[in-house]
Amino acid sequence: MSKSQNFEKPIGSVTAGLIMDIIALEDIALGSEVTINYGKAWAESWEDHVNDWQISDDKLDINPASVAKRMNEEYSGMKPFMTVSEMEERSINYPPCVLTACYSTERSGSYVYSYKQRRDLFFCEIIDRYRKGDSYWYDVKIEGSPENEILTGMPQEGIVFEAGRYCNDMHLPNAFRHEIEVPDDMYPELWRDLKIDEDDGY
Repeated sequence: MSKSQNFEKPIGSVTAGLIMDIIALEDIALGSEVTINYGKAWAESWEDHVNDWQISDDKLDINPASVAKRMNEEYSGMKPFMTVSEMEERSINYPPCVLTACYSTERSGSYVYSYKQRRDLFFCEIIDRYRKGDSYWYDVKIEGSPENEILTGMPQEGIVFEAGRYCNDMHLPNAFRHEIEVPDDMYPELWRDLKIDEDDGY
């Protein structure tokens, strides 16, 4: 429920309700884009970022999502995924921030075929690999499963490479970051230029 009367009250006396009203300054035509001005400092910082940005020579700066996509194309045939023990024995690993993930509706027991839905994709470790006919099959441990719970019979096509958490492009060292400013005149006059008062707590 809108409580526009809060705009006329000191901020210390405002209770839950309306925080901000966004009002169109002109009629909005069907299909037109609605935008918000992030402020002059943000716009200038973005322009500087666009003009100065360049691909880093450091391989760690390469977008993990792009690396995962290329690796999925490489493994889409019959190239086997490495098991955890193989990587330990050979002292090798997949590229930083690129992890194996499994499509499954089950966490343990025997794999049950399921459509590849994003909600059923979980990071997983490859515990074992074996051949059945012309295909590779795997035993995997789904992230978050108890230590001794293994999912068996995972088909090759049920495993993909994914960028790890906090590894997408917005987390790269050279990603654009800048606070979004709110113009002072968007706030009621009673709410502006408040100083912290230790006695009042605001």
